[in-house]
Amino acid sequence: MVATQLCMALLFCSTSPVASFQPLPLATTKPRRTTAPVFYANTVDPPTPAPEQHSNFEDQMRQLVQRQQQLEQRREKKQRRHVFGQRPAALQQVSTVADYKGVVVDEATAWTVVRFYATSCRSCRAATPAFDALVERHQNCHMLNWVEVPVTRDNAPLHQALQIPSVPYGHLYHPHVGLVEEVRLTRPHLPRFQKILQSYLDGSCPLSDQQIDPDTGIYTSPY
Repeated sequence: MVATQLCMALLFCSTSPVASFQPLPLATTKPRRTTAPVFYANTVDPPTPAPEQHSNFEDQMRQLVQRQQQLEQRREKKQRRHVFGQRPAALQQVSTVADYKGVVVDEATAWTVVRFYATSCRSCRAATPAFDALVERHQNCHMLNWVEVPVTRDNAPLHQALQIPSVPYGHLYHPHVGLVEEVRLTRPHLPRFQKILQSYLDGSCPLSDQQIDPDTGIYTSPY
């Protein structure tokens, strides 16, 4: 009886279809959007600028350094040139009474321009570049000498004897006549002195009818 039931059960299993196993699909969930990775990326590893930003910044810094160097070079050049440093080769420095007599008073062949100045004088420093340019303009003129006399404690009697009222001041000496002109040599007065000097070198000066004194009929100085 038992054997008969077992055989019938086996026959039933072999003849009935067996359902195939289908696994259930897993539940899919969308990932949550979070700013944590971006936050840490910005704080720990900041974004690197583009190559163009690098080059622009480097160019700006390079130009800034170059401008600073140019300004320093101009400042140094201006100081060397305009403050009693490098002076024209034709300019002689005289500081004693004996040298002044030998170089200026005893000169018998050339005109002599004398400039009295002081190293502490602001007007003297301001007029030095224009005066040096005037000397360089006439450096090839063999009939003209240029002399400077600084104000010192030792040559104070020389300035007093020549009655120098202020500095910068100028004298013009003729080789045979002596002192012929006394002028101020501040920067505004240098163009006038240049005209006076050129008129002596040329041996004439421009005159017009408007420069005749109506009372005396004598020409007045155009300067």
